[in-house]
Amino acid sequence: MLKEKERMSCFEFKGDEVVIYAYSDDKALEAAHLLKENITESSIEVPPVSAYLLSSDIWENEVKRIQTKEEFKGLLQLITLSDQNAIIIVTFRETISATTLFIQAYSCTYGFIIPNCLKSSPIALKTNTFN
Repeated sequence: MLKEKERMSCFEFKGDEVVIYAYSDDKALEAAHLLKENITESSIEVPPVSAYLLSSDIWENEVKRIQTKEEFKGLLQLITLSDQNAIIIVTFRETISATTLFIQAYSCTYGFIIPNCLKSSPIALKTNTFN
């Protein structure tokens, strides 16, 4: 996306943050605005009856598998909040549907009960200026 918009910058997910690398503060700010417009954060609430699966090795392996799929190309971060019975999906708007399908397929395979609706909102980006 940054390449298509001819921005000389790149980014990566680090935990629950998006880190932007650029040659100047102006380019970093442009990239931050572009990412903010296109990255979405969605949450899936997991009912208590299925919440135990969020801390299982099976789920951890599935998260790794989904995040490394070719179609996401490193543009997906799944954050499991076991203590809150929730899964947070951070990705681009155009890949949120595919991500949801993979999670729903997992839920069918392992008896993981997940409601069909996502709570979606634009992501809040923290921007730091480096001099």
